Order: sequence, then structure tokens, then C-alpha cells
Amino acid sequence: MKLGPKEIKVVNEYFVRPVKNKLKEIFMKKGLPQLKTPDEVQRPEDALRREMFEDANKRFNKADGGRIELAEGTIPLETFKKEYSKFKGSSDRDFTNFLNKKYKTDLSVGAIETRRRRAGIATKNPKNIGDTAGFRKEINKFKGSERYKGFVKDLADKYSIDRKTADTIISKERPDIKELPNKKPNYLVKAEKAKEATKLKNKNYLSDEAIKKEYKLFKPKLSGTDKEFLEFLNKKGYKAFGDKPLSVETIATRRQRLGLKSKALTLETGGTGQRFTDKFIKEEAKRLNVSTKGTAAEVRKRVLRKRGDETFIKKFGEEALLERKRTKAKENLEKIKADPKRLEALRESKRKYNQKRMFGLVPTELNPKGLLYRDLIENALRYQSGNLQNSHIKFKNPNEKRPSSIPKTKH
Repeated sequence: MKLGPKEIKVVNEYFVRPVKNKLKEIFMKKGLPQLKTPDEVQRPEDALRREMFEDANKRFNKADGGRIELAEGTIPLETFKKEYSKFKGSSDRDFTNFLNKKYKTDLSVGAIETRRRRAGIATKNPKNIGDTAGFRKEINKFKGSERYKGFVKDLADKYSIDRKTADTIISKERPDIKELPNKKPNYLVKAEKAKEATKLKNKNYLSDEAIKKEYKLFKPKLSGTDKEFLEFLNKKGYKAFGDKPLSVETIATRRQRLGLKSKALTLETGGTGQRFTDKFIKEEAKRLNVSTKGTAAEVRKRVLRKRGDETFIKKFGEEALLERKRTKAKENLEKIKADPKRLEALRESKRKYNQKRMFGLVPTELNPKGLLYRDLIENALRYQSGNLQNSHIKFKNPNEKRPSSIPKTKH
């Protein structure tokens, strides 16, 4: 069996190790200096320096001039120039294919084009040798007052010359062409015509500014409702977008969106335009079970509010009305909180109201008789709920409920 360098080294270390260890033991017993094997001896500085320079010469001194080796698959520049001068093709792509086939490389078109440009070699693209005479003739005949986007490119493609050559010829022979304004694309022309047509069609359009202005001038004669305001606008010839007639719903929505407060005199429905008489208000108060206490104006306000609620319920339902009232209550509370004076007035009202109440207890008069009634009722209620089972105080009516006022307490 033939041993290689690694195997021989392992065998030598195997045979030398026992002898080396034995000699160490003998020298230690006799107090003699220890022996060292060649691998333990430090090499001289001159030998190390010599090896360093030899290694550097091998790594850096290449190709007789210090140039590093070319990357694998790269063609030297002189060869590149020589091959391009003899090349009969028409483009960088053709030249790339030619080099890859001849030198068995895998170069890209982009790499070849970049290298050609850096070397200052002019392209052999046939566009540079197109019909420049025909191009010059056409631009000299051009008498247009504007040009469209892509005008130069299209003309250059027509005569098989590149864009740079076309720009150069125009700069020399017809520099005024570059100063001409660009023609608007067809889609922009159509859009502008459509916009102008819409503007003419909507010359009587009721804009936001117009509705604000007209609402200030509007003076209610009958009811002041949006229906009456619509009639006011129709007499002035206003129209909705598209020259369409306005509607009550459109006017009401836009007025509310613009934050214009209604000028309606009443809350009646159907737009009759009749202001309710005091007699009618009294009849409605009786029908709707509305309190008639207070001034006539206060009664009228309560009746109209109740009628409005009645109409709302018919259209949207009672639950929608409750939700609407809750929302308005929240909005009103936020407005009160934002006004220090109104907020203090609300707090004072609550304090006065709370002074008259006995929280958690049956409402009674604050005297011995009233307090006795309260204790008796509280015991009866506790017995009724099962919290005082041995009580001898009970309601005569087992279904009796907790009284909510002093008069109910007495009975």
C-alpha cells in the first residue's frame, strides 16, 4: 500500500511520541535541560520574512506587468476592439451572439453595449445610417403651429434614424420646432368640450353659494317650509345638475348640509301653508294628551312637537323616534358642557331637585306620621320580596307596587 504525505506524518508522530515522552522523563529526573523536536523549535526571523515575500510574488506578480488575471469568460479589450472592427452585423445583440459563439462565453447584451460605449466605439446600428436626407426634407417642409407628444420619435422611426440623430438635425436646421407648444391629446380635447357643454347645460345650476344667498333673501309668506322655498327658487329659474328640476327632498338635504336653519313657521305636514289657529291647537292638545298649562305660545310649542313626533312615528317607527331623541339629548348636553353658564345653571337645577328627594326610600312627608308610613311600607315591601319572611306587616293587596309619590304613599 502506498502512503501519502498525510498518512506518513501520522505514522511518524505515532512512532516518535513514546520516545519523546520517555526522554523527557529521564531528563527531568537528572535535572537536565529538555530536548526539543523540530516542530517545537521556533523558526528564524529571516526564514519567515523570505517566505512572506515569496508568497507575495506568487499572488501579485501576474502577466509580466502586474495585471491580475481576467475573470473567467471575459474577452480582452484589444480583442474586443479588433472583433468589433471586423464585425459585419447590425446591432449589439448580433455582436453579443457572435462573441458568445466564437469564444464560448455567456455575455449579456447590456454588458457588451456598456463596454462598447466605455471604449468609445460607435455603434453599427442601421438607424444611424437611415434616410437622413428624407428626414431633413420633411422637417424643412413642416409648417405646423404645434406638435404632438412623440412627434420627433415617430418621424425618426419613419426614416429609420435614432432619436439622438433626429434631435441633432432639428437643432441645426429647424430649432423653432422645439419651441412649438405640444398639441393636446384627443382625450383632453374631448374632456374639455364635454366640460364646456356641461357648463352651458347647467348655466342655471343651484350652487351652494347660490342657495345660501337665496335663502337669506327668502321671506316666508305662508309656512316657510322647504316646499315654499322650492317655489321661490323655481320662479327664479334655478335647476338641479343636468338642467333637471329641483325637488323638496334635494332642497331640504342641501339646506341641512349647509347648516341653514329652517324658516318654517309650523311643523304641519303636507305643505298646506296654513298657520294653526289657537282653537285648533287646543283641540290638538286634548287629542294628543298634551298639558295646557303655561302661556299660549308654550302650549302651541308642545302641541307642534307632539304632532311632529306623531308624524315621525308613522314614517319610521317608535324605536327610531326614541333613538332620535337620545341622540339630540346627547348633542344638547355637549352644547351645555361647552357653555360654562348653562352648565352651572343645569347643576343648580339638579341640586334643588335632589334636595326634595329621599334616595332609596319611599317618598313621604318629613314628619312623624310620614316617617311611620315609610317604615311600614318598607317592611311590607321587604316581606313581599322575601327578604323579611317573619314580618307581620304585609300589604292587603299582594300585588302592591312601591309608591312613586307622596299621594300614592297615603293610599
